[in-house]
Amino acid sequence: MLQEAIIKGEGAYLKNLTRRKNVSVEEIVEAKESLNNKVRGMKLDRAVEMIADPEGKYRI
Repeated sequence: MLQEAIIKGEGAYLKNLTRRKNVSVEEIVEAKESLNNKVRGMKLDRAVEMIADPEGKYRI
C-alpha cells in the first residue's frame, strides 16, 4: 500500500535524521510525531475498512 511505503520512507528518514550531528532535538521530535501520526492514521484506516467490509469482499 501507498501509506505503508510512505511510513517506511519516513522511518528511514527519521533514522537518518537521528544519526546526523547538525540536527536539533526539536527537529527529531517533530519528525517522530509526524511519523507517529501517520501510523495512527493508517491503523484508523484499517479499522474503518474492517468495520465497513469485515469479510474483505469488496477490496480493490
